[in-house]
Amino acid sequence: MTDFKNRFGLNANEWQVVVVMLAIVATFWLIRRAYSSLQAPTSGELVFAICDNAERLDDHRGLFLFEGRDTEGIDRVLVYFDEVWECFLLPHANVQAWDLADVSVEGPLTQYAGRLIGVSPEQIDVTPLRSLALRSTKFSEFYKREKSYTFDFLHVIVRGSVRQELLKPSFVAGGREYRWMSIAELLRHKPTNAKNKDVLHHLEGHVAEFFLQLPDSFTTRLITSDSSGLDIPGTRKSENDEESHADKSTVVREAN
Repeated sequence: MTDFKNRFGLNANEWQVVVVMLAIVATFWLIRRAYSSLQAPTSGELVFAICDNAERLDDHRGLFLFEGRDTEGIDRVLVYFDEVWECFLLPHANVQAWDLADVSVEGPLTQYAGRLIGVSPEQIDVTPLRSLALRSTKFSEFYKREKSYTFDFLHVIVRGSVRQELLKPSFVAGGREYRWMSIAELLRHKPTNAKNKDVLHHLEGHVAEFFLQLPDSFTTRLITSDSSGLDIPGTRKSENDEESHADKSTVVREAN
């Protein structure tokens, strides 16, 4: 037994108690550190967790809304057929890192909108419709999993004259084929209705805000008044199908 002497006002017995208590505390601390190290995730597990969490983060998409009326006063929006989603989509971009308040000619919104249809950014005006943003969760054909989305609608106006090609039922710009379709036509297209119905129903439910209260994207009427002559992927025309689905979502406005 260690010979404890009287020091600092403590006798040998009291010093023994202090040493034993310190030994117990040190042992407890070592055990706790060892347990924590066993429970801590490895670097690989941490990377996997971070990546998994990143995939679940909200996907912020900007939907570029080009709209116009045809000769019969039917509102149409510009769409393209996406090969990955296998349905019609509005032109879009990941705007997670973009400043939606920057609508200058040099800003990413204006530059991107101009590139979409091959028009100079000098002619483009983009207005973010922030109050009409849509939040939705659905299966992503790209990520192959459920994904949360925030869709910001970006209304586009093209000032001045444009080439006649852009007013036709379909045209090609930037290597992509675009079409002018009404909301009712898009809803009748089964793959689009199944995979993009959240966006379509949002447009349909806010007809006044998206169509009646906003100016057309072009100063000239669209040449087409009917897209029935177009070859639409995934669509089988039948007389019964056309009659069973009324154009309740198509907005008809009298020509001025």
